[in-house]
Amino acid sequence: MILNPALLYASLWTLLLFLYSLRFSDLLLPLSTDAFLFFSASISMFLLGYILFIIISKKCLIYIKLNHEIYKEWIFSRHTTKVLSILTKVLIVGLITELIYFQNVPLVSLLGIGKIIRYTEFGFPGIHGLLNATLLVIITILFVRHLYKPSKLNFTLILLAFSWPILLVTRQLFLTIAVQLIFLYILIKGASFKGFVKIILMIFGLIFIFGYIGDLRSGRDGIIALARPTIEYPDYLPSGLLWAYIYIVSPLNNVVNNVNITPYYAPIGTISGLIPSFARNYLIELLGISPPAWELVNETLNVSSMHEKFLIDYGPFFSNFIYFIISFFSYFIVKRSFNDPRYGFALVVILHAIVFSFFTDFMFHLVFVAQFIYYITIFKRPILDA
Repeated sequence: MILNPALLYASLWTLLLFLYSLRFSDLLLPLSTDAFLFFSASISMFLLGYILFIIISKKCLIYIKLNHEIYKEWIFSRHTTKVLSILTKVLIVGLITELIYFQNVPLVSLLGIGKIIRYTEFGFPGIHGLLNATLLVIITILFVRHLYKPSKLNFTLILLAFSWPILLVTRQLFLTIAVQLIFLYILIKGASFKGFVKIILMIFGLIFIFGYIGDLRSGRDGIIALARPTIEYPDYLPSGLLWAYIYIVSPLNNVVNNVNITPYYAPIGTISGLIPSFARNYLIELLGISPPAWELVNETLNVSSMHEKFLIDYGPFFSNFIYFIISFFSYFIVKRSFNDPRYGFALVVILHAIVFSFFTDFMFHLVFVAQFIYYITIFKRPILDA
């Protein structure tokens, strides 16, 4: 079920609606009928996309049985090694260039050392996103190599990759890496009870790190003042729990506040997510596009899940039709992942986008579309036995 896009989406958003209904924060608005129907319809559309695929293909695809021999041969092949080497060199040159140009990294800057630079200011627009996509391709392939053939070198490189988002003080990239590696672990090793316990422990570790990075930015008292918990928040509980809760439910809060927005009825936001920020801002100004007013409940909590983009572009009805299409076509990726590692990695990108659908739209995001395309285009198709 974990590797099934529609079932993952349905489970996730059912849980999110339950967490929202608890209303542990005074910031949260009552769940309106229109918002509840929209969220319920989005779950139904993902499930209907899956049902249509079952009817057409006569395959349920609840469990993924990989051809591990093909995966091993592909992952350790000369071609994959060569491409990995080229991508690593490109990444190193790109990161060193950024370090030289910006003369510091946000974490060191927060510690009061060197030039002051915020995490939002680091990186060349557009290029930085492609470098992140390259990093994700490299670390995911190294991780699968490590799962098949444990190596101290690969393990060290994976840890180094994790250190990069920490230096940049960017929780999004850190969590992206972690979630994609978790899905790859389940894809390759399966979801045993022991593996499930490891995943739970990793999630708690991520919450701790998430809260710690949040405290570095605004302090423990800052998040308590921002979240306005309905109960007195105990001192003995780590701030990461409150950080996690408010960041999980506040996007839904913003959707509840804007569910009846008047849309463009055009894919402005969908396309803009695929364009580097500097070019996107220029084109929006050049074309005189004025986005509908999306009103935030709190200016600090400025994310609104993947639904924001689709509601602004298409409105509630047509948004759910898009979700149906996404769900239906994702199962062709699932089907091909059995014997083609490229699609196994691409599936992980889709699943990761679903996990973060409560936060933002990663389905049509430059970094993850680039990562998806990297897997499918620059790596050779595995040779299958006749």
